Amino acid sequence: MTLIYAWGSLAQPIGTVQERPMTIVSVPNAVVAYTFVGTDLEQPGGFPFTGKIEYVVQVTYSSGNVLTSGDIGALTVKEGVT
Repeated sequence: MTLIYAWGSLAQPIGTVQERPMTIVSVPNAVVAYTFVGTDLEQPGGFPFTGKIEYVVQVTYSSGNVLTSGDIGALTVKEGVT
């Protein structure tokens, strides 16, 4: 299981598309999880004050077949205010 995400959009990312291994929480219920670490959420240069991160989940089977989620998810992000 792999989380694939990009700042801005997957089709036109700001910076590079990122891939992170996910943890399988429940095989029968097809539940996976990923906990972002601090460096994952450092906005790249050129990212506006408010924007989004788009993501998909990809499954690679032992047979080598790859399945990617059909929907592109999105997270709204803002620069922190201190």
